[in-house]
Amino acid sequence: MMPFRRFREVSIGLLVGLTACGTEPPAPTTGTVQVVAHTNGLGLDLDGYTVHLDQALSQSLAANGTTHFSDVAPGPHEVQLAGIADNCALAPADLAVTVSVGDTSVVDLSLVCHIDLHGRLVFMSEAYDNNLPQLLVMYPDGTGRYRLFVDQDGNGTPAIFPGGSAVVYGSARSSAWRLFRFEVATGSITPLPHVGAMEFQPTISPDGTQIAFEVMANDQASRIWVMGANGENPTALTTGPVSQPSDFAPAWSPDGQWIVFARNGTLHRIRPNGTMLTPIPCPQEPCNHPSWSPEGSSLAYTGLSDDSGDGIGDNYDIYVMDLGTGGSQRLTASPDQEDTPRWSPDGSAIAYQRVVGGTRIQLFRMQADGSGAVNLTNQPVTEGQPAWGPVP
Repeated sequence: MMPFRRFREVSIGLLVGLTACGTEPPAPTTGTVQVVAHTNGLGLDLDGYTVHLDQALSQSLAANGTTHFSDVAPGPHEVQLAGIADNCALAPADLAVTVSVGDTSVVDLSLVCHIDLHGRLVFMSEAYDNNLPQLLVMYPDGTGRYRLFVDQDGNGTPAIFPGGSAVVYGSARSSAWRLFRFEVATGSITPLPHVGAMEFQPTISPDGTQIAFEVMANDQASRIWVMGANGENPTALTTGPVSQPSDFAPAWSPDGQWIVFARNGTLHRIRPNGTMLTPIPCPQEPCNHPSWSPEGSSLAYTGLSDDSGDGIGDNYDIYVMDLGTGGSQRLTASPDQEDTPRWSPDGSAIAYQRVVGGTRIQLFRMQADGSGAVNLTNQPVTEGQPAWGPVP
């Protein structure tokens, strides 16, 4: 057994000696570039950015985050930032960086975002937070998308004040759909009066002093109400028992003299003081989601088309009614359901939503005569409920 023990001792000693005499790690020959983003303001681009190094290497960068480029050759390099949302701007910065061997060179980027609703659409999207409905902003051609604000509750049915100073919208808070006011300049959010079981579908008077909206009472019947721009003096315009058909989808006339709404498959209008309730015959009953043309002579609305001629109706489409003659023109004729038309402020276009693939709502835009329909969102999730911002 002795020879074996001596061999083991010699082997251990040899291993210790080899370890003690091991070679040093190689000296570094490259460096690292660290890019840090600081984004402030409102309407932040939550999708983040893309950082390019020398227009060759790319990394994703969060709106307020850090990324690294490792194994960068020593010497001068340049950083580029892409994917900046239309409402955000990069502050002047030195994007040139010199890399030293073994060191980390830092590039700090500062961005400021702001919200401007002029010439834009505000709409509902389920693209974020596990399909939770949120409000987004984009140009009418579908570009320049960003979130109006971040919220943990579902939001929708936006209405924009004249001048784009604020947005009134519905939000599913406290297990009930209520109305809130969002201030564009500050980002502050104020709850508006809770006068029924739920409140929906706000529309702003042309002078910005009043809000008309739909209220679902505890008996499940919906009625049209008005209140001041900040929720003052909420008052019911239409009343009646639950046995009377509900009133919904109000829209203010451009001259501020009328509020049009849907009731029992046809359209009605009423003065803002609750007088002169008048039906507007609709050839394509049931009719819904009326929207005044900017000059006030026409109504766009959703009507039931009867392409088969069986008197039953096949599909909901967008129509325009001449209020002077009562005549109507069909604008859409796709096999999909279309509704919620909204005129652009200059009267040249109509935004609306279409059910694509049987279940997924998408936002479309067409010319006022129905031509040139284009999908503005083209997303795998539901997006709709458009509201136009003021003319730029």
